[in-house]
Amino acid sequence: MIKFFQKKIPMGIDISDHSIEVLQLNKKREIMAYGRAMLEEGIIRDGKILKKEELVAILKDLLKNSLTYANTSINKNNERPHVILSLPESKVFIHSFEVPLDIEGDELIKLISKKVSKIIPFNLEELYWDYTITQGKESQRVLYVGVIKEIADEYIDSMVLAGLEPKVIDIESISLQRALLPLNNEKATTMILDEVQVKDYMIVDIGARITAISVFDDSNIPRVSVTVPMAGNQFTTHIANKFKINYTEAEKIKRDLGFDYERKDNNAVSVLQESFQEIMEEIKHVITYYENESGHVLKKIILTGGSALIPNVDEYVSVNLEKPVVIGDPLLHIKDKKILDRNYHPLLFANVIGLALRGVTDVSPRINLLSDLHHLE
Repeated sequence: MIKFFQKKIPMGIDISDHSIEVLQLNKKREIMAYGRAMLEEGIIRDGKILKKEELVAILKDLLKNSLTYANTSINKNNERPHVILSLPESKVFIHSFEVPLDIEGDELIKLISKKVSKIIPFNLEELYWDYTITQGKESQRVLYVGVIKEIADEYIDSMVLAGLEPKVIDIESISLQRALLPLNNEKATTMILDEVQVKDYMIVDIGARITAISVFDDSNIPRVSVTVPMAGNQFTTHIANKFKINYTEAEKIKRDLGFDYERKDNNAVSVLQESFQEIMEEIKHVITYYENESGHVLKKIILTGGSALIPNVDEYVSVNLEKPVVIGDPLLHIKDKKILDRNYHPLLFANVIGLALRGVTDVSPRINLLSDLHHLE
């Protein structure tokens, strides 16, 4: 099942409040190594590392035991494995805007800084930031991404203490579209999308703590990206409170019954519907904004994240939004699709697969929040 980390190919690492996923691909997009570890409550909270030593110990153990890290030639040569990681979407500032075609170089940087400083409540010197540009016929669109240095440095330091060398800090929305959508110049290979449907689509990542909503056009950069502080953990808590049961029992009801209306014993549907209202309202708001701003019609919604495993959640969202909704396929670009299925549901690895794909493909956009340090590109 597990082979070894190849020293010239960076591994992807996805760290959330509740888990760590690691995965490495080879150039053929075969899974060379992967693993998952759960994090106890309080090690990371709301995307901020609170117990660094415990996080580093868990990461080391994951790399050593699950990924046969200790037996690789990387350790023997004292070379640190390279890492591509992403930071929690709720901690990242993302802003997309248009600028005239004739602005470039230092003038463009000054204009970006001026525009961003008006909407971000921090001094730009406090941020690691990067941007990418897509050319249009009448203007160019800038995607600006920033993160507070203090938050990013905690993740970087944790990687270093675990014996790793971070080379790229990506953002989750772009990493997910890399995993779930056709790569540049590649045709869709599943029924989830066809060639016509690779623009004007939404990815809704329903995690444990937050739900991240991103809309993409044909440039593969997020035109809109927002987060909602409502997701899987809150769904479970609401069920537990409603029926006065413990969290474990409520989680089982959520996972087993979900939005299955045909089950007469499913009393949780109404609770889930109520819990989902905040997410649904925000999705509607984003769709309206995108369609009015771009003049395009949103074609499809792709669900991902652990809470996308709730039974019939895609049908519920589709009926209420009157849009086609599908569950994403994180193995779209993976050659050996059965490896993850043996131990984990692939949706749990969607983001880390997207990160790992960056290490073996030349796809855009290539945001790197470590761009002002030495890095992979």
